[in-house]
Amino acid sequence: MKITRYIILCCLVVVFVGSLTYGCAAQGPAPSGAPITLVFSTHDPDKNHMVVGIYKPWFDMIEQKTGGKVKFEMHYNGELAGPPQAYDSLIKGVFDMTTVMIHATPDFELEQIVASPLYDTFSWRPGRVLNELYQKYPEMQKQYGKIKPLLIFCMSPGWMGTSKKQVKSFEESAGLKMICGGPFPAKRAQALGQVPVSTAPPEFFQTIEKGIADGGNVVTLPEAITYRWVDIIKNIHNVPMLQGIMSVFMNKQTWDKLPADVQKAFTDTQAQAIEMADKSQILAYKDAYSRMAKEFGVNMITLPPSELAKFVKADEPVRAEFVKSLDAKGLPGSKFHADYVSLSKKYAAAEYEIK
Repeated sequence: MKITRYIILCCLVVVFVGSLTYGCAAQGPAPSGAPITLVFSTHDPDKNHMVVGIYKPWFDMIEQKTGGKVKFEMHYNGELAGPPQAYDSLIKGVFDMTTVMIHATPDFELEQIVASPLYDTFSWRPGRVLNELYQKYPEMQKQYGKIKPLLIFCMSPGWMGTSKKQVKSFEESAGLKMICGGPFPAKRAQALGQVPVSTAPPEFFQTIEKGIADGGNVVTLPEAITYRWVDIIKNIHNVPMLQGIMSVFMNKQTWDKLPADVQKAFTDTQAQAIEMADKSQILAYKDAYSRMAKEFGVNMITLPPSELAKFVKADEPVRAEFVKSLDAKGLPGSKFHADYVSLSKKYAAAEYEIK
């Protein structure tokens, strides 16, 4: 009997000590006086412009505002979960915070409109566009019920990039096998006469190298350099096919356990984080654009407005059908789309350009 009690006691001690080694989602409140450690996971490398220009400075800001009450434990390169698993892993409490590719996550339907940019419009403040829509539409907010959204923002546009063929007219894009960023972007590609190819981001390079795809409609310029897509994508066209939507989400249980002043530090700095996100994306885009031809031998091909107008015309019925499908589900598809177009054109004005 004494031996049994001893074994039980030892097990309880092990469980207790072990529980202290996990992030906030697993451990509950930190001991009095000890900092709260939040475990953050991202699929990006630590030198990525989003990490350097958004996550790290924002988290530093929160640590300072809380007087060191909060610390962040950073995990990069999908060490804890890759993009396809990040959202579900967060809900399950595998870690406290993570980045999620909203445009590739089925739970977020209205965002598919934002993730499919207008062919003839370049918005300098895509993060503002997204967040103004979020503030206006409670139906959009309800989509985030499983987690706590801390930050949502847009990446720089994903252009149409090819390995060999240069596309200099609308007609020349037909027949290309192109990697797309989800079901709606795939339908947009089909309207151009393209053949959609589905593949996970880590297999992008190999899919093109093996000839399974001729290129991708997801070529963001900074990532093309970071992930060495420039070694195989040699033609990039000014046809924006995807507006990647990124986020920093927190596990709901983690959020509920945080002290009020720590929660306030996150919410009070949210507007600054949105501005940092837009600035980070646009400046990284401009830097990458300036380096493409000279440094990497990539042809930057600019189609004239007359050709882009053909892309717009082909896209209109696809967008209309998608918006109608959202309306049929009880979502404000038509109004949301109209507001998206209006905001995108507003923030395309020169006065909003980040320099």
